Amino acid sequence: MKKQSCKYIVGIFVLVLLAVLICWWLKSQNLILPVADRNVPPERSRVVTTEEITLFFADHKGKLVAEKRQISRCDTRQCRVQAVVKELCKGSFRNFERLLPPETDINNVSFVADTANIDLLPVFAEKLPSGSYAEMMAVYSIINSICATMPEVKYIKLNIAGNPRSHLKHLDLSEPLMPDFEL
Repeated sequence: MKKQSCKYIVGIFVLVLLAVLICWWLKSQNLILPVADRNVPPERSRVVTTEEITLFFADHKGKLVAEKRQISRCDTRQCRVQAVVKELCKGSFRNFERLLPPETDINNVSFVADTANIDLLPVFAEKLPSGSYAEMMAVYSIINSICATMPEVKYIKLNIAGNPRSHLKHLDLSEPLMPDFEL
């Protein structure tokens, strides 16, 4: 009887050991998901914490050039617009020319259909270098960056200090503007 119970115990031990080894192998091959992730496919279980945006700066020839950058993920379109302007103010990581004054800030962002209405604080107009070319490049740096990052936005309406009939010294901002990727 002792021989039979000893064989029985050894058999159970071998089966348990075999089950543990199979589970370990399946887990090492990522074929077993943790309990919390079983209802979510593996490719969706990773939390995305950053997103890519496209920013436009001036190169040494005075043309607008694109620079890709990773930012913290934004949950709203307003947040994304604010993040784009904030990153433009930081300047290029590839030695292109920053076109916005670093103090540039947004008062408000709203959307109507495919148009983003962006109300900039007066410091944008006050600190912008003088000249029609500098104004145009700064404005299109904002417009091209937002439209490239957010393809659903086709027009940008820029206001200064809440004035919908805004003008810079040389540039009329009273109507929504489309991006110009040829600049």
